[in-house]
Amino acid sequence: MLNLRKICVLDFETDSPEPMSCEPVELAAIMIDPRNLSFIKGSEFHSLMKPIDIDTDEYYETHKDTIDWHSKVLNKSPLEILKSWQTAPLQKNAWGDFKRYLEMYHMSSTRKSSYSAPIIAGQNILGFDAIIIDRLSERYNDLDKKGRNKLFFSRDKIDTLSWMFLLWENCSEPTAYNMDTIRDYLGMKSKGSHTAMKDVKDTGELIIRIMRLMRNKMQNVNFKNACKKNPLK
Repeated sequence: MLNLRKICVLDFETDSPEPMSCEPVELAAIMIDPRNLSFIKGSEFHSLMKPIDIDTDEYYETHKDTIDWHSKVLNKSPLEILKSWQTAPLQKNAWGDFKRYLEMYHMSSTRKSSYSAPIIAGQNILGFDAIIIDRLSERYNDLDKKGRNKLFFSRDKIDTLSWMFLLWENCSEPTAYNMDTIRDYLGMKSKGSHTAMKDVKDTGELIIRIMRLMRNKMQNVNFKNACKKNPLK
């Protein structure tokens, strides 16, 4: 059997909803084994991250709306949120820890490259988290000769928003594709939502369930020569 690339489900919590300018305050990840479609035991990664500009005079006022949002969903005061960000590990240190974490899950243990690296996955990964990965990769000199980040396999990216569209675009439910709606639709527990580790595990479970569904269905479907046997009209 092929030695398949691991699937790395990740999620950032940030100090702004703008992926091109925000600074991450929390990063979590977990690995899926694509062979048996289950979480790899002990593969959780989690770190808070100190925004690089948090000690500037204007930081609080600039990010007040996001701080207030985190305060509400985490049931903490805005000052507690700000303090937790100020005392978090330095961004470059947390980033270094994350890179070392990813290196443990390459296809090859000897010849490591972006070709053997895990596949990035997540909820709205294309519109948000992957953009932040690329920004931090540029900041910390983790780009290849083509200007792509070296942390993940460059060809494939798994965004659950695309998968949910394919599954449910012609259905009355779920009524939206955000994780709060999906949790309610699938019967997932909502406690702890909007923290990076909870969001990562819920997204990972969704990916596993969809991939299991597709594998089970494809056992009973023969796609080979489908266009020849039954052309679209």
